[in-house]
Amino acid sequence: MTKSKFKKILITIFIILGLIIIIDLFLKVYFNQKTDTELNDQMQLFQAQYNIQAVEIIRILENNGVEIDSKYKHEIKNTSRQIVNDIQDYLPEVHIVAQAVYLNEYYKFEKTQKMYDVLDKYYINEKKIFCQLPLTKKMTSKLNELENQSVSFTIDLAQALERYDYILNKYQVYDGLAEWYQEHIDDNTTESLTKDNLISIFWILYESGNLDKIDYPRIKPFLYKEVKDGQKILDNQKKERNLTTLFYADEVSSYKKLFENDNSYKNTANQIFSEIDTLEELQYDKNDELFVYYLAETLRIVSDPKQCNILTKNVNNCLKENYTTCFLNEK
Repeated sequence: MTKSKFKKILITIFIILGLIIIIDLFLKVYFNQKTDTELNDQMQLFQAQYNIQAVEIIRILENNGVEIDSKYKHEIKNTSRQIVNDIQDYLPEVHIVAQAVYLNEYYKFEKTQKMYDVLDKYYINEKKIFCQLPLTKKMTSKLNELENQSVSFTIDLAQALERYDYILNKYQVYDGLAEWYQEHIDDNTTESLTKDNLISIFWILYESGNLDKIDYPRIKPFLYKEVKDGQKILDNQKKERNLTTLFYADEVSSYKKLFENDNSYKNTANQIFSEIDTLEELQYDKNDELFVYYLAETLRIVSDPKQCNILTKNVNNCLKENYTTCFLNEK
């Protein structure tokens, strides 16, 4: 079972919905960069981000004996092929490229070398991280000022490609993130982006088995308050049964096991999942673009998707309705 933390989910959503827009505007003003593909970038990002989560849902559920609607799968594969094909015709932001790389690997569209050629245009070799935009001379001259943002987008890339660690190893991404962590863990910074980057890097290295690359005990004060808050929620007899509580359970379990050698929360996430019996508790909303993010992350955490009957009975209807609403403008 892959461990994925509630904090990481919030950071990922924050990046998708806020940080991308802020940094994108900053870069385009700062470097006076203008492109006719900006709207296409955002549309491609939305579709690509959705698709990789949908693919994970399909993969995990079908591997556990839950059949997914063939028309839905066909739609996801067709739009994924278009994303991969389009990525070679223009140079979008690197997080879109990461989604395309994932989709190419999953569906075996046989464009791996072309994907590498595109990734190379964003790669900061000496730092082993990726820039948001292709490395022009003007961009290269400002890399030091944009390093924190580049780390954020590299984190986003690493999270997207966590199933394909041979790609991350090819670009030494774990080493690059670990080196940045070691350089900044003692900064005593109040900057939220730096703190979020440090926390995300810790969880990425934890999940990938690379904690030996960093002095990870130093991250404990960054995590302590959130974990304690999560523990209070879990210890409340009247705690809500929903995915948010489940994510807290996964984070608390991993923290307690690693830092306190305490396995008492080991099965809490599975227990919460098995007790969910309404679509509301599953946090389903046909208008919510983030539904697939929450569901995919849940399926990565729990041991058996079929222990939640409300999910297995309704997943196809939910996926199709949510996709139609989000992409066919039927809100």
